[in-house]
Amino acid sequence: MGSFVRKGLAIIQRAWARIKGAFGRRRTDGAHMASRFRVAARGHATTIFRDGESIGLNYLTDGRLIRLTFRTRYLDRGFSVPVAGDMWMDAEGEAPSVEEAIGTFSNAGRDIAAVIAVVMNAAISPMEGELAFEVTPGVSRRPFMQRFVEGDRMALSSRFVDREKVGAVLQLVAGHPEQDGLTRAISQYSEALNHWRLGAELPTLSHLFMGVEAIKGPMWRHRLRQTGASKEELAVEWGFDPKRRMTIDEFLNAASRGILVFKADTTTLHKAKEVSDAFEHGFRNAGMLYKPARESLQLTARYLRSAILELAGMNDAERDALLDRYPKPRGLGSLEMYHRSTLVGETDQLAAEGQEYPHFDWTVDFEEVNFNEELGLYEFKPRSSMTASCGPDVRFEGHAIEIWDAGTFTPESGGDELPGVHDPPRS
Repeated sequence: MGSFVRKGLAIIQRAWARIKGAFGRRRTDGAHMASRFRVAARGHATTIFRDGESIGLNYLTDGRLIRLTFRTRYLDRGFSVPVAGDMWMDAEGEAPSVEEAIGTFSNAGRDIAAVIAVVMNAAISPMEGELAFEVTPGVSRRPFMQRFVEGDRMALSSRFVDREKVGAVLQLVAGHPEQDGLTRAISQYSEALNHWRLGAELPTLSHLFMGVEAIKGPMWRHRLRQTGASKEELAVEWGFDPKRRMTIDEFLNAASRGILVFKADTTTLHKAKEVSDAFEHGFRNAGMLYKPARESLQLTARYLRSAILELAGMNDAERDALLDRYPKPRGLGSLEMYHRSTLVGETDQLAAEGQEYPHFDWTVDFEEVNFNEELGLYEFKPRSSMTASCGPDVRFEGHAIEIWDAGTFTPESGGDELPGVHDPPRS
């Protein structure tokens, strides 16, 4: 095990060394930022680093080199094992002020976190800068800034970051000739993951389709570089009709969307495009769009993620393996709780006095969290308490309770039960 870990770390270190060169070099125009700052930022994530593991790389922005390190912070919450909290980013580099450092470094972290999210098919909320302070050697007075943000949320996930795959994709993106379009598509996919939950199908699909629009042009230009063909030759191959009122570039963009991104699945493409256009431009009421959005959501996500990895330069075998290893998108996640029962009573006064509705006061916490070494998964055991509130001559009968992870929403079936949860919570 030790040699395996050392070998894995060596691979990662070589990858980061290559990324450092790919992201660029220091400024050579004589300009120099005298002040160095360190920034801590974090975001809720449903993909996690193993305890003690991290990813580090150099990021060039506005001629300044920033060193970024990502890890998951583990928390002692009184369970059998420490539990994963937020994904943390530690950044150090030059900046003209503490305010610019916290803003610029956090934005750099969001770019890298978006790539991690796409590779792992799991949401990472935007990195929020929390701490920033000067670390310039030799100074005695250092500006300090702290934003007060919500404390770490427990990550209900066992999707551990594949550092080798993430490093490979970061390296491919860093020097890519279509980097702008590629990073826009990555950003839109990452944003779709942040919306991925029951009831948010429309904004989720809209971000996915914006990602499709961002990548359709880069995809056909990538095909030209692969084949050596001219765009005129590719247009003829795809059936371009010069009599139509459409330029070759316009035709290639539209054709690329169907051929290269959606892989000739015209049914899913047309449904997703109609929903996206109708939602964005207000052609139809939102209530009429939820069903087609839900029907096209899963496949649109898979097509866009596959196109991103293909454009980045991942070969077919590696891309298919990654798509199949993490096929289900994971949203930001939370406990989704449902209680079903029957109100019984021969009265119209269903609510308790002073209340508007009959309801339960419901609190949920975790009784225990374990790590199953054999399966390599965290197991969560929630605990709930419920107090009925209803009219004096009314009672609830036939209780049925569901608790599942909202981040694992699938359009066909809802969400997945939390690992290790087999019995309904106590009530």
